[in-house]
Amino acid sequence: MPYDAHFDIQSLSLHEIGELVAEQKLPPLDQWQPQKTGDSEMEILPDGTWLHQGGVIKRPAMVRAFSRLLYCDDNGKYWLKTPYEQLSIIVSDAPLIAVELTKKGDGVKQRLFFRLNNDEIIAADAKQKIFLKQGKGEDDGDIFHISLPHGLFAKASRAVHFELAELICENENGNMGIWSQNQFFNLGQMA
Repeated sequence: MPYDAHFDIQSLSLHEIGELVAEQKLPPLDQWQPQKTGDSEMEILPDGTWLHQGGVIKRPAMVRAFSRLLYCDDNGKYWLKTPYEQLSIIVSDAPLIAVELTKKGDGVKQRLFFRLNNDEIIAADAKQKIFLKQGKGEDDGDIFHISLPHGLFAKASRAVHFELAELICENENGNMGIWSQNQFFNLGQMA
């Protein structure tokens, strides 16, 4: 059933709204302009664990639903957004984690697909770029990340990070990077 403007969205829980988003029964998140703000009392830990009031959210369906309501504003603050309100959420490191990599094809024509810890499948392409970012731990070096819609990104799990490292190649300009969907994600000059 498509979104009905007369639907009483304010009577729904965050979980119910997240499910409607996943089923594409509501307009896209970026079209919502909520007037009310608050605190979700939620946090996403560096390992992808979601907490509410300090307790672990154990139901994967709830985490999937909430993750579909996530966005990051221009100031780097994270929110759970609904059509009528946005609730702040603490993100300790990355909002999502790329837990699996699937590669189709080779070289310039290869296509890279990632399964995120919320079970979404995304492709690295012109909009969802692969990049390196300093890890949050004191011993962390650069870690692969993938940009996502709504100002979000996914951090590569350790296994996915090493799989991506194996795919680094040099382009015709001597830059090191990774190809996906005819896009070259430049990681810098060769030393």
